[in-house]
Amino acid sequence: MMLKRTLRVFITIILTLALTTGLVLAMTEDANAATVSMKTIPATSAKADSRVVNAFVELGFTVKYNKNLGYAGVFSVADHAIHLKTRNKTNTLHEMGHFVSRLQNGADETSEFVKIYKSEKKKYNGTQKSYITKNSKEYFAQSFAEYTQNPSKLKKSRPKTYKYVKTQVDTIEQQDVDNMYSAYGWAW
Repeated sequence: MMLKRTLRVFITIILTLALTTGLVLAMTEDANAATVSMKTIPATSAKADSRVVNAFVELGFTVKYNKNLGYAGVFSVADHAIHLKTRNKTNTLHEMGHFVSRLQNGADETSEFVKIYKSEKKKYNGTQKSYITKNSKEYFAQSFAEYTQNPSKLKKSRPKTYKYVKTQVDTIEQQDVDNMYSAYGWAW
């Protein structure tokens, strides 16, 4: 029991330092072993907010790679994981955006955000526009990735989206972690 707690604390420290300093690492559990391995995500100057990283780790989420995945990435509460086909910082952050939305009680589906999405989605000029703008969930997730990588660009091009995403990140607190744990207790 003590070893498991020590290992979790170690993983939390490493992942928090890694994601907040841009030396991005992700922890994954090897399904065939009782060990934890670290896999490098492309280093980036984009730094994930420590509140997001801490919540991700505290709730026991990991990042896992599967080259046979049929899509670029997926966030799964049931698996406590972000599954990625390849190591790609934008895809990782996009899936983290889905995590932030769940953590903030469905921030991507509120009436406030749906209005913002409808008013600013046409201003999105990044890759995969039809996919990213098909619904408020994908738009929020990609906006989180943009907010993390280049907040000033997002603020200039889609100011309402920027403000909303910033508010969601800035207001993350322990109660949100506790609420998510309670809401998805079946998954733990």
